[in-house]
This record gives sequence, structure tokens and C-alpha cells, in this order.
Amino acid sequence: MNQVSKRYAEALFKSAENNKKVEQVRQELHILKNLCDQHGVLKRMLHNPLLNKKEVAVALLEFSKTCKFSTLLSNLLQMLALQKRLPLLQNIITSFEEIIDQSQGILNAHVTSAHTLSEKQKKSLTDLLEQKLSSKINLREQVNADLLGGYIIQIGPYLFDNTLSYKLSKLSQSLKRVV
Repeated sequence: MNQVSKRYAEALFKSAENNKKVEQVRQELHILKNLCDQHGVLKRMLHNPLLNKKEVAVALLEFSKTCKFSTLLSNLLQMLALQKRLPLLQNIITSFEEIIDQSQGILNAHVTSAHTLSEKQKKSLTDLLEQKLSSKINLREQVNADLLGGYIIQIGPYLFDNTLSYKLSKLSQSLKRVV
């Protein structure tokens, strides 16, 4: 994750926490993310470096008023526009979510597997991770058909590779040492 995005997210979180508006800002960011995903015009505006930064800031102020966003989010959007950092918005939103989860003792586990996991598999994997790590786990799944089998779990900086290709690689290395 981009360090600059993380700093903006941390500053936003601290401001929201001081104003007791963490959940409100979280909901507003969720709305903003959905609007960006659904409306290409808004997304293009956020990523277009050719637009005048002052005009974009004014447009975002009006947009914030229309959406009834908090002053915190409105100020963030204007600041990002004036500093030409609007392309970081998606990463800031993701970092903000992670900071909230972390403050609540929730770990985000990203699971990549060759096939979609069943609900039973997700539940047992979540239960196992919660038991081993003594934390609540938020499991996010991703499918990568290039994996032969097994799965990869990433929790923060830690990576647990339990794929078939990794196991075959380890077996190959072991056999080379024996020979």
C-alpha cells in the first residue's frame, strides 16, 4: 500500500476519531467509492491530471454538499484536489478501512485459491485463523485460476503459501539436495 495514502488515511482516522465521526466517515467513503465505481465521469475527473486543480476542488465541494458529506471528507477531497493527489483516493479508502479494522482488533486475511471456496471452507479457515491468531478475522477471497491447487493466505506482511506449486518446488529442492 502506498505510504502517502496511508498517511492521509491515518490523518483522516485521527480527525474522525477526535470528532467521534469514524463510522460516519466510513459510510461516506463507502458511498463515495460506490459512486466512483458506478459513474465513469466522476472516476475520470478524479484521475485526470489535466483538469485545473482549483476548479476540481470547487466541483468536489459542491459534490460534497450535494451528497451531504461531513466537513472532514469534504476537506479531504478539496485538499487532495489542490495537491493533485486525487488518484490516491481509492488507496486512502482501503487504508482507512484497514485502520478501522486494526483499531477494533480485526485482522484482514486475503485468501487466494484456484477455485472459489465453499462457505464451509471459508468458515473453517476463518475459525482456524481466529484460533491461531487470537483475533477476529475478516476473510477476503480471490480466485486465481493459475494456481494448480491449494491456497495462499496473506495477513498484513505475512504470507502463508500452501499451493501445490510451492509444495512441488520444495519437493524438487529436497530431491536436488539428496542427489
